[in-house]
Amino acid sequence: MTQKDNDISGTCKTDNGEGKAIGKVDGTKVTWSYDSEYNGSPLTVKYLGTLDAAASKISGTVSVEQFGVEGDFTAALSK
Repeated sequence: MTQKDNDISGTCKTDNGEGKAIGKVDGTKVTWSYDSEYNGSPLTVKYLGTLDAAASKISGTVSVEQFGVEGDFTAALSK
């Protein structure tokens, strides 16, 4: 992911291919989403997280409304 002002963008790679991710940063709150598909059905994966700059990570929830699923995630700075 890269950040320009309050906008973030990047690429999310999955077993089903790649999707362009777009989102926003507001203080320590970070949101982004990308479009994909599962078994031929289109879906949007949405992330809502909180930045912990001291630990170089973002933690929060991920959801796919089309399938009614939600879970937790943690993302860390790639080394």
